[in-house]
Amino acid sequence: MKIATPYSALIPLLINLSSNEGKNQYNDWVLKDQRHIVQILEDCPSLKPPMDHLLELMPRLQARYYSIASSPKIHARSIHVCAALVQYKTRVGRPAEGVCTSWLEKMVPNEQDQYKIPVFVRRNPKFRLPRRATVPIIMVGPGTGLAPFRGFIQHRAAIVREGRDCGENLLFFGCRHQEKDFLYQEELLELESEGILQLHTAFSRD
Repeated sequence: MKIATPYSALIPLLINLSSNEGKNQYNDWVLKDQRHIVQILEDCPSLKPPMDHLLELMPRLQARYYSIASSPKIHARSIHVCAALVQYKTRVGRPAEGVCTSWLEKMVPNEQDQYKIPVFVRRNPKFRLPRRATVPIIMVGPGTGLAPFRGFIQHRAAIVREGRDCGENLLFFGCRHQEKDFLYQEELLELESEGILQLHTAFSRD
């Protein structure tokens, strides 16, 4: 049986890719150089796969999960998200961006433009505040890892301001530069001055 062209020309390539040498080439050229399918087609202009075949092979874009960075006790009608904008260059010099954060970056609402973003809330029953507010909590949140703890702190601050008993709240926060990376700095320092939060910081590049 003869395999029809032009796919017969791919047989040597497929055989090579199944070898150890071919796997190393794939790892180096695709994975380490971070080439996605569009860039592979750009770098190999002789490859002209039918569009319907290409779409069948491409995986569906997965949901991005972010911790909620607010408490409904303070922000009853909104959900806050804390995310780092991902932008860098691959080792071959191509610009690369985070799929979701680069999309969100452009959605700054103003009088002319209002945006709607599809979201859903996924509960995590294992990651929550103690049931009794008098139990002390220790939180360690470097960088955007602060996000869920901001919600916890807001919740406990609301309890204190209601005049109820509340345990100690210790937060250890770290980032590279205080001037650029200290997330929610004014809010956290204000809570510290009120005696609601015990704040411990570390800045690795200062």
